[in-house]
Amino acid sequence: MPPRGKRDPIEKRHEDIAAALQRVTEEVGFHIAEHLYKVTRKPNLCIAGGVGLNSVMNGKILEHGPFKEVFVQPAASDAGTAVGAALWVSVCLLGLPRPPAMEHAYWGPGFTDEEIEATLARYNGRLTYRRVDDPARLGAEIVARGEIL
Repeated sequence: MPPRGKRDPIEKRHEDIAAALQRVTEEVGFHIAEHLYKVTRKPNLCIAGGVGLNSVMNGKILEHGPFKEVFVQPAASDAGTAVGAALWVSVCLLGLPRPPAMEHAYWGPGFTDEEIEATLARYNGRLTYRRVDDPARLGAEIVARGEIL
């Protein structure tokens, strides 16, 4: 059967393939998590890498697995594994102090409301915007309606 083209409609068989792939990914994730727990007996799990951003799988591992906490390292590639390996070497082998816990992934620059509005104003009406009191709630409503945010 030929692969689906970029602009071809998504058919039931494509949905079935995606669902099967998700199910197998979750099964493999559970298997790996259970093995890690049996080997380490540690209460916490850190997941990294591209497949590690599968939030459905991660939620199920946390809900049904043996771990008390699951942390997903946000490096969305195999770089996440390298970060973990480097941390392990620095702390466990070299005896360096453990760095502070990563509490967020927002390491980019910050901007004030005034700076943001000044940037938007430079588009002279080609870009519309409005301030809202609760952007998280509005974003959730937009997504719930099936719209793109």
